[in-house]
Amino acid sequence: MMRATTVRFGGGGWTWLKARAERDGISKAQYIREATLMRLAADEAAERLAREYFESLVRERYAHAFATIHRRLRRLELLAAGTGGD
Repeated sequence: MMRATTVRFGGGGWTWLKARAERDGISKAQYIREATLMRLAADEAAERLAREYFESLVRERYAHAFATIHRRLRRLELLAAGTGGD
């Protein structure tokens, strides 16, 4: 479903948009649609990369602590189960 909106440009921006759209053989509206979709995709990719980078930093920084906690929890589980973990 397509939705309509209004976009306003100053003289310079309008001239630039018109020239670029004509150069590509598409309407100004199509040029704006494609530019918007590219920006949305770029923003999404940047957010995903930032999230992945942050998660990798956390994993690297706290890997030892997570492993220690995991071992202690496992030991408690074994103790609670009555096996003593030995």
